[in-house]
Amino acid sequence: MKNLEKMMLMIIVIIMLGFLGTACDRPEKDDEAKDLERKEEMNKTDETVIKVENPYIIKLDKIANQIIKNNGVSVQMTLNQAYASYGALVENIYYADAMGKMILSPPIIQLPEDYDARERPWYKNALEEELYKPLPYQDQTVEKNIQTIAKALYKEDELIGVIGMDYELEDDQIVKNLDQGDEPIEMGKEKSLLSEEEREKLISYVKNLSHIVETEENLDVLKEHLDEQVEGDINGVETIYIANKDEIFLMTPYEQLPDNYNPSLRPWYELALKDSIYISEAFVDAQSNDTMVIVSKKIELEDGTVGVLGIDFIIDL
Repeated sequence: MKNLEKMMLMIIVIIMLGFLGTACDRPEKDDEAKDLERKEEMNKTDETVIKVENPYIIKLDKIANQIIKNNGVSVQMTLNQAYASYGALVENIYYADAMGKMILSPPIIQLPEDYDARERPWYKNALEEELYKPLPYQDQTVEKNIQTIAKALYKEDELIGVIGMDYELEDDQIVKNLDQGDEPIEMGKEKSLLSEEEREKLISYVKNLSHIVETEENLDVLKEHLDEQVEGDINGVETIYIANKDEIFLMTPYEQLPDNYNPSLRPWYELALKDSIYISEAFVDAQSNDTMVIVSKKIELEDGTVGVLGIDFIIDL
């Protein structure tokens, strides 16, 4: 009987020791699980860092922080300093406050008095997304592949504005900027093309205007006539310009062009001289978000100067 009691006691002791051993092991297993979770979380963090290593996004964040802190420096000065230091690939930097008032750097574009940035896609989409980064496009005026990025700025949970940047993509960056699943795109081209009737209408307008340009010797009188064409919003005319090989010497409305701007290197100039008439593919203007085409024509002025008349048309595809 005593032997049976001893045996039962030993069994109880063994069971208790086993239970205690299991209990002691649990913290180690819990620690291992927590350590694994930490590593997984670190990996996720590393992946996030890799995704935002785009230097232009980092630059945009830096400008955003400076505007939010508002250390006594005007927004225009902040944008100008950033534009001057970020290299030649940055086309422009812009900021619009919560009321839609916009500031540009470089300030080469005269915006209409009623311009409201809150109506622009880059502003609207930045309010919906942490970072707005649409597909790149080709700016026909400078013939560069451009990427836009924009983000909303908040101070104490209150919207103060939206900061944006346009920068040039080099050829090897274009594919990298297309997300997986995006269809390959031909830069700058719209899916819809002008009909033959629409093309002929625009070409006819440019030809008629070229007769006036070629016969009017007084540039002041000519400029007044071109101003009327733009102000009257005839046929969707956005900009009219006249160029010789070295420069655009008449433009309405006037726009400050880069110092190294060379018309002879542009398709609208080169192909107009070659083919007499040039009409571009449709493209979307970065600032106005209007769909446009360029139509240009070779002209011969009274003084024997050979040049090109160009017109930017807003179209409705």
